[in-house]
Amino acid sequence: MYDYIKGYITELTPTTATIEAAGVGFFINISLNTAEAITALKETKLFTVLVINSIDYSQTLYGFATKNEREMFKLLTSVSGIGSNTARIMLSTYKANELANLIATGNTQQIVKTKGIGPKTAERAVLELKSKVLAIADENDYDLNNLNQNNHNANEAVEALTILGFNKNVTEKTVQKLLKNQPDISTEDIIRKALALL
Repeated sequence: MYDYIKGYITELTPTTATIEAAGVGFFINISLNTAEAITALKETKLFTVLVINSIDYSQTLYGFATKNEREMFKLLTSVSGIGSNTARIMLSTYKANELANLIATGNTQQIVKTKGIGPKTAERAVLELKSKVLAIADENDYDLNNLNQNNHNANEAVEALTILGFNKNVTEKTVQKLLKNQPDISTEDIIRKALALL
């Protein structure tokens, strides 16, 4: 129903966020990793999943700082025995790519250390998701679309480089690498260093 919600953070706890967008306050359940990613921000963009309880038809909105984390949530909740809250706990314990690597390598001993996950559920997750998590396992748990929202310098740099004729996807990955090493780098320095790499 909602792909993402972009707005002002009016309330934030380690497990929930209230985002005001277009005059509406959205109460969103989040993981600890997402809470840490947005804690210093006034405005953010969360990728969302709406979960409807089939028993009482209650609706719960979950939000994620990255598309990778959202995709991992969807994969986890497709496994019998892993509900939305358990998936959120798993994504609070591990970053999306870390969890994907555990599943891809069949590391059930580490997976069962998550509260609510027993050996059988861990084995089922590995069996059902092993081939599906490879794309997430290969990625850093870092989404430049979210970064662009959170970091004005990154946004300006990507726009400028795209206008200069560089491929947007390649530009985003280059800016991602630069910001990972230097989070406070200026727009001008991002562009300058990116030009040397592109």
